[in-house]
Amino acid sequence: MKILLSYSKTHFDPTRKQSQHKFWDSSANILARTLHEKLSQLGELTYIDAWDYKAVPPGDFDLFVGIYMNFEEILAYHNVKKSLFFAVNMHPAERNAIIADFIESQAITRSGPEADWHVDTGVIGHALTAADGILCVGNIAVYNSYIKNGIPKSKVFMLNYGVGDPVSQPAATKTGNKLLYVASEIGVRKGFDIVDRLARRMAKEGIDFKLSIVGTARNDHYKQKLAKLAKDLPKQVKSYGWVESHTRKYVQLLREQDYVLAPAIEEGQAGAVLDAMRQAVVPILTENSGIDYSPAGMLEMSVDSDSNYAVLIHALNQTPEELTTLKQQTLEYYTEFHQDALQPLGTIFQRFLDTDSLYPKVSVVLPIFNKETTIVALLRYLTGAMTEYPSTELHIIFDGCKDNSEGVVRNYFKRDRGYPVTFEVTPDIFEVKTNNIGLKKSTGDYSVIIQDDNYVYDKNIFYETVTFLEKNSKAVILGCLAGVNFYPRGHKGLVGLGQLIASDNETYWRQDADTDPSLQDAFFEVDACMRGPLIFRKSFIDEYGPLDEVYVPFYMDDMDIAYRARQKGKKVYAVLSDVENKSFTIATYNKKRIDFWNGVIKRNTDIFYSRWKPSIKKNYLRLHRTHVYQSGSNAREEFKAPLQQRLIGGLRSIYRMRRVFNTAYCRSLADSRWQARMAWIQAQAAVVPKGAKVLDIGAGQAPYRESFAHTNYITQDLAQTPDFKYGKIDIISDILSIPLPDNSVDVILCTEVFEHIPHPIEAMKEIGRLLKPGGRLIFSAPLMSGQHQKPYHYYGGYTRFWYQKFLPEAGLDLISLQPNGGLGAHSIEMLWRNEAVLPFSGGSWLRRLVQYPLHLFTYNIPTLLLDKVDQKGINEDFTACFFCIAQKSELAQKGK
Repeated sequence: MKILLSYSKTHFDPTRKQSQHKFWDSSANILARTLHEKLSQLGELTYIDAWDYKAVPPGDFDLFVGIYMNFEEILAYHNVKKSLFFAVNMHPAERNAIIADFIESQAITRSGPEADWHVDTGVIGHALTAADGILCVGNIAVYNSYIKNGIPKSKVFMLNYGVGDPVSQPAATKTGNKLLYVASEIGVRKGFDIVDRLARRMAKEGIDFKLSIVGTARNDHYKQKLAKLAKDLPKQVKSYGWVESHTRKYVQLLREQDYVLAPAIEEGQAGAVLDAMRQAVVPILTENSGIDYSPAGMLEMSVDSDSNYAVLIHALNQTPEELTTLKQQTLEYYTEFHQDALQPLGTIFQRFLDTDSLYPKVSVVLPIFNKETTIVALLRYLTGAMTEYPSTELHIIFDGCKDNSEGVVRNYFKRDRGYPVTFEVTPDIFEVKTNNIGLKKSTGDYSVIIQDDNYVYDKNIFYETVTFLEKNSKAVILGCLAGVNFYPRGHKGLVGLGQLIASDNETYWRQDADTDPSLQDAFFEVDACMRGPLIFRKSFIDEYGPLDEVYVPFYMDDMDIAYRARQKGKKVYAVLSDVENKSFTIATYNKKRIDFWNGVIKRNTDIFYSRWKPSIKKNYLRLHRTHVYQSGSNAREEFKAPLQQRLIGGLRSIYRMRRVFNTAYCRSLADSRWQARMAWIQAQAAVVPKGAKVLDIGAGQAPYRESFAHTNYITQDLAQTPDFKYGKIDIISDILSIPLPDNSVDVILCTEVFEHIPHPIEAMKEIGRLLKPGGRLIFSAPLMSGQHQKPYHYYGGYTRFWYQKFLPEAGLDLISLQPNGGLGAHSIEMLWRNEAVLPFSGGSWLRRLVQYPLHLFTYNIPTLLLDKVDQKGINEDFTACFFCIAQKSELAQKGK
């Protein structure tokens, strides 16, 4: 693999030693050398100076990563397959707008010529458009600046970065009144006007403080302003000018400080602030600083803000013990979110090369129990979130449903919803086991458990949560509904708002907006999280196991796994996303069920408290949360009230009536079973591991070749007959004697083939022979179909009972069997296969006048009515075919 990296050789040149670099500790150097290191591990790397890109001759490259300078020119000069733009600040248009608004609203004297703060949007804007993807350093406030300016969310991936290892212990704290303002340039962009006004107000109020200022003024205006502040407040303010970051003087100066002020008006990551934070200096920031940790409170971008003054006074009033705790938490935050933040870059680059996506895959697990009247509304909201994010899959488990939940859900997915979905049917085994089934099936980097009464209104939920988790590898569980802090049984010291439970069974304090409204704007560490949505880092599940089934049927399993994570040195966080738990299941409980529920609670809390010893002190991290920008109305507003639902439903029904006149739409319903089969196979292909050996038996035209492109895909058929337009067939053989060794294939795909085989039972045994132990069969064959490929059509009617009898005889365990539509869908297909009336678009006007109503009443209206039949529920007795998933059984694996 050939890779091209453009950066600045002034800041980093791999041919020079560290001692020869003038800016070794600068942000640009750290970023450039980390990019160089990670890309070198992926392939043959060419490093060029972005200002001198023609120093190397034109070449072919699989990946190009570069900064804004000459980005488009480099793309034109070289032949590049994929490109990534590396951004270290806000979108230029947003930067200009924010500063212009700040200058105007705060009545600030313009700081010299326009070029002192105004950024040319042309060069960077063109690079943003030309790039296939954008890696950006900063927080969600920085991310939003791109989204607001028309960049797709999926194109931008956010990173943190660090500036070295943190100190092991904070310096001793005495007065707690030492403030630091450090900036690469002192001017309007870094918020010096805010610092100037705060310092003068504190001095006027007689507040005891010391302000150290490090950096060079941007222009004459700020030189004069800085000199005047130091002259007016000589006892409180000292200006050090520029201090080289690699010097002992710089490090010692930082270690002497208590708080670092960074009221940035616009910025990406602030390297100088991170320098201070790794020396245990507590940050006081605006959200535009690019950093989300400001424990004393976030500053507003206003020079006369009472809130800013209150934040600063609150910080200065901390006791030495409280300040020591804040310093320790600052080191904890820096270590988790910044110290090794750039280490995953190699994984990000590889993912982008393999999948074209910068974002990791998310697997959603949804067990369903008796929700036929409510589940479609839930799925609509969930689909909104899943299709908004670039890479998702859904695993649905029907857990002993006694109503028509399964039929309703399968009907909902008759249409392709934009993501792969799998189904599993179980007896009533309860949520701990069904969640574990979904976790096991998950193929994503993150697994999300959602209950069947959790409504996800936030379309950006996966963008926000995945971005947070990708920045902190220590965080392995993130709850989106509420956090929970546990205390010893019988503890009496809890006082506060919200749900606070101190029963004989358990003692806990639910952490949500009722407990503390400010939690709505935070990511906060907790003991555990309540299920739904509950996000797991899949690597943690793979290493330490899923939910403990000792808690079957339900309750405390989610709390237990959170404590297990903390025991392993991992972290658990919560964020209050726009989700709602409607508790439909519990609302239906009768007295017998409630008694059963209470018994389970008593048993499972006994198990929990026998394992874990909750602490009384909760000294946890809390990060500022900036919500992902969303244009338009919130998804929740779509169905606010029953009346609105009826009105919207009525309008939709009227709107859909137009379909009766749309012959093309009605005719497309005849292809719905074929489309459903294609979508189902694509979903199965998506979960097949990369490089697995896949044998497509009876491949014919090999229509699924592209879906299995990531695997070792092999085709087989009896012949390569030109009359049937066969694709490239790798193995031409009888299905009863395929020339491959026993136990040699990971996955076998066989769809709509067995109706053409004279001896189908023997053919299924051949499939069993070929599959490896644990290998999987993806299979379908018609229950009802017209004759085709005559005279090689021998059978129809592969019923549920056929699969249940003959698959085990071939050594295969039946995992899943789902009908592909019902009577309505099958009747539509048969109706249009025998279309006798010509379309009314041709012939004379008189002929069309006769044909129009004839076609309308013979085909269109019956088609829509029959489609409605399946929407009410699928009758599998008349399904077109069954979708079958089977696996080589344990007995077969042992050779028995």
